[in-house]
Amino acid sequence: MEPQPQPLPIPARRDPRTFARLIVTCTVSFLDEKGHATSAQVRYGGKLESGEQPYLRVLTLTEGWQDLDLGWLAEKALSMLVLKCESGIAQVRMKDGEKPTFDWAIPEGLALVGTPAAGIQSLLQLRGPGRVTITAIPK
Repeated sequence: MEPQPQPLPIPARRDPRTFARLIVTCTVSFLDEKGHATSAQVRYGGKLESGEQPYLRVLTLTEGWQDLDLGWLAEKALSMLVLKCESGIAQVRMKDGEKPTFDWAIPEGLALVGTPAAGIQSLLQLRGPGRVTITAIPK
């Protein structure tokens, strides 16, 4: 019997409804002495271009400034950067040249969340004393 030609394998198709995504929800509320509340709600969702895993690192900060290390994502565009202060007070600044152009303090339990402009993460520096969790999510 003659061997039958085998059909070419059909590549698996990815379900177009499944993709990596970024979802952000946050509510900040202020309650005055009379019990009146004012709230700001942030909700965001978007499709990520890659399925690359996020960079997650817990860093103990000293009183000296140190460059923000984002590991394998250092040179890549980010969808989101989260700097969460776990203890103490974390300070973050952007330094371009001799003078800082951006300077924030992050108290314990709070976070600085945003999407940095391309290449900006290489200009960010951190100091403590404190501990911070760094989460970088690629585009």
